[in-house]
Amino acid sequence: MENLPPGTIPLAVFGLIFFLLQAYWISQTIKGLRREGLFKINRDPLKDTKEKLEKLLKK
Repeated sequence: MENLPPGTIPLAVFGLIFFLLQAYWISQTIKGLRREGLFKINRDPLKDTKEKLEKLLKK
């Protein structure tokens, strides 16, 4: 610890916090995409487009 250049530990702490925030942000994004149904398997793209257009026209 004594041989490290000054600022190394704060930089490491900042990097760790940044990494954790990025992981949290990605997990929240994936959760939102799952909620919207974008990760469904065997879906019909035409049906999805039709449903999205209907949602937009109803607004």
